Amino acid sequence: MWISKLLVSPLSGHTKAVYSVAMSPNSAHIISGSADCTIGVWDAQSGAQILPRLKGHEDRVCSVAYSPDGKYIASGSEDATIRLWNTTLGTEVALFGGHRDRITSVCFSPDGKRLASGSWDRTIRFWDITLCVEGIGHNGWVNAMTSMEILVGHEDWVNAIAFSPQGMILASGSADKTIRVWNATSGALLFPPLCGHKGPIQSIAFSSDGKWIVSGSTDKTVFVWDARSGTKFLGPIIAHSRSHSIRSVTFFPDGKRIVSGADHGAIRVWDAESGAESCSPLRGHEQSVKSVIVSPDGQCIISGSEDTSIRIWNADYSAETVTIGHAVAVTTLALSHDGTRLASSSRDKRIRMWDTNSGVEVLHPLEGHEDIILSISFSPDGMKIVSGSDVNEGAIHIWDATSGGLALRPLRGQNIGGSLSVTFSPDGHRIVSGSTNKTIHVWDVNSGMENLLPLRGHTDAVTCVAFSPNGTYIVSGSKDCTIRIWDSMSGAPMCPPLNGHERFIRSVAFSPDGSQIISNSAHNIIHKWSSSADALGVYFSKVDCITHRTSNVLDSFAVALDGWIVDVTSQTRVSKLPQ
Repeated sequence: MWISKLLVSPLSGHTKAVYSVAMSPNSAHIISGSADCTIGVWDAQSGAQILPRLKGHEDRVCSVAYSPDGKYIASGSEDATIRLWNTTLGTEVALFGGHRDRITSVCFSPDGKRLASGSWDRTIRFWDITLCVEGIGHNGWVNAMTSMEILVGHEDWVNAIAFSPQGMILASGSADKTIRVWNATSGALLFPPLCGHKGPIQSIAFSSDGKWIVSGSTDKTVFVWDARSGTKFLGPIIAHSRSHSIRSVTFFPDGKRIVSGADHGAIRVWDAESGAESCSPLRGHEQSVKSVIVSPDGQCIISGSEDTSIRIWNADYSAETVTIGHAVAVTTLALSHDGTRLASSSRDKRIRMWDTNSGVEVLHPLEGHEDIILSISFSPDGMKIVSGSDVNEGAIHIWDATSGGLALRPLRGQNIGGSLSVTFSPDGHRIVSGSTNKTIHVWDVNSGMENLLPLRGHTDAVTCVAFSPNGTYIVSGSKDCTIRIWDSMSGAPMCPPLNGHERFIRSVAFSPDGSQIISNSAHNIIHKWSSSADALGVYFSKVDCITHRTSNVLDSFAVALDGWIVDVTSQTRVSKLPQ
């Protein structure tokens, strides 16, 4: 097996280094600018190239950007020109000339009416896109040689520019080691240049609320600046090896994380407030990462590299996925109780079955889901598999693990949403599912009917569910950061919500004797909860014996009979339950 964090296979097609990547506003397409003088347009789900490469530039394409409405692509090149392309036809519709040296960065204003460009000629220029669009309507092509305004002030190359989300501010980073923040309407500097980096600025970006600016430099550091005052908020973050320059940085849409790419080919994700690394480095590129972006929904990171490839990474959990025969990235795994078979589900909406000893596929792909499969589980006897899909389908399937056929019609409750977690009861007669619509559903395996009304109480998506070893209780974890315990027969809550995690719950599990619950959250803190009983019922309370912070993301775990907590993905021991 090859372990990877890629959502799809690397996008290959360019013959030279990829300098810039961008994603369409609807997250459906990716564009790339390359040293081979062309622009690639790709399908973000399959990785297929959907248009012939856009040709017209006479030198390297250093920067690409989508217009906010997705209708146009702008590209800037070492040939000192900017070109505007129709995204549907792939035709060139406008040419902008005026810079005296290579174009390093292009970006559209949020309203799509202006285009800004930064150049090695030390200037920034604004271009009126509305005039070009009107011109396109007359003759199909415009030669726009005159810019609206020129900003002068940097003492060396302008390497990076970015509009604030509101469009009122433009930030620029330069080889003169400074960042300048401009009024995008008047062109006036809002405050003195921001100083702190000891090397040329290679990349800058605004947070989604416009309050912060992140910058990356050849000095191997990242800084975060207050865009309202020009003061330094965080940094320097020594983001990569001291021998490797940072080439690109950007914020996640929620502003809580920063992603950076560097010369040694690694991509790193950081907490925007503390500067702590959020996950292990994303490795796969063989040469310098020239450009990194995050999709508008924050679910994936796209990177372009000097190794000529574009890669798409899972950014939601930064969780490792496994590729062993699916056409696209694997979403989840399940191991049979005897350990002889592995089931894998994928974004290709299929489930595959593998022999764990030989790695050979032992059954034809299980097909029937109409959306991405989010969760799978074996029945205790290994004769059935249950799978849950994303919200667009909202169905749970039960499969015969021997024949690969559906054992029952798809289970569809009243607006169950996407099933983030599914599992069998210990006796194999029931299934519990946790849903994106904040509810928990309990199903009869033989009839496919719901045994109970949906269990309600969580205030956000239910990310994980599990039965107690005797089948009496159900434990659920949610994005609302709480854990809840339910009577599996009546659906009644057994105690108040268990609070203690500061981030959403990734995984929950009962100890083999059912007396303890282990929970893991998005910040990789593991809590142990112990039960107690009185005349009124059973209660769980957190004990302080275990708050184990792992160095890597822990998505799924189990508690072994000997008391060890085991990472299911890597099959490594994490920590042992205190006696």
